[in-house]
Amino acid sequence: MKHRNLITIFYLFAMSALAGGCAGDDSPAEVPGATLSVRVTADGFAAEGDDRDPGSRATDSGYGTTFAANDAIGVFVKNADGSLHTDNLRIVRQSNGTWSATIPYVKDATYYAYYPHQSGMDGKTSVNAILDALAAPGKDQSTTALYTAADAMTATGTPNGSTLTLTFAFTHARGMIEVSLPAEATPSLSFSDGVKPLALGGKWRYLAVPGSTVTLSGSYTLSGTRYAIPATGVTAPATAGRYKKVTIAP
Repeated sequence: MKHRNLITIFYLFAMSALAGGCAGDDSPAEVPGATLSVRVTADGFAAEGDDRDPGSRATDSGYGTTFAANDAIGVFVKNADGSLHTDNLRIVRQSNGTWSATIPYVKDATYYAYYPHQSGMDGKTSVNAILDALAAPGKDQSTTALYTAADAMTATGTPNGSTLTLTFAFTHARGMIEVSLPAEATPSLSFSDGVKPLALGGKWRYLAVPGSTVTLSGSYTLSGTRYAIPATGVTAPATAGRYKKVTIAP
């Protein structure tokens, strides 16, 4: 009887040690049953030379960024061992402001995302890898859809285990050039290399790789007088998320 009790005690001790070893396993794992609701914000464009942290300044009027229904982001969840738990998951903004999927809550994971979603971004293990893979913005940005597609952004996510939310604060990967003319002017503008900016009532906006240059030329008529615009090179801000204003007046 005593011998049998010793065997039982040894067996329970061994099983307890085995269970303790499994509990100490540092392999990535989901938090059982927990998912994170996605929340998304985006910094607006700031004036060139404004070096304050985006979260510490107010967005300049007219340069804010908001997401619209059917906008899609790509989300990654990287395990602590460097493997991808979630690879380029496409999540779509709904008309009520929510997003179309929840994200698994993974212990010690890194969350990051980009906009707009592209199928060719699979396997990217960091925000820098996404930035390196981004193609240059399209030269034709003459419609809202084309302009929006050129507005690449990235974000690192912050999970909150108490509220089960995952917040992505997006920042722009491009610089903006804005050309403005007097509101009463009739313009005839030309941009080099087939660039077609978005016209916004006396303003033209174009998203460019930071530090790149586009040449502007043409003419405009104001109060019956025609004014020539000599060929002028305009360089996008060297820092992503900044805008440069070019004002043309008599």
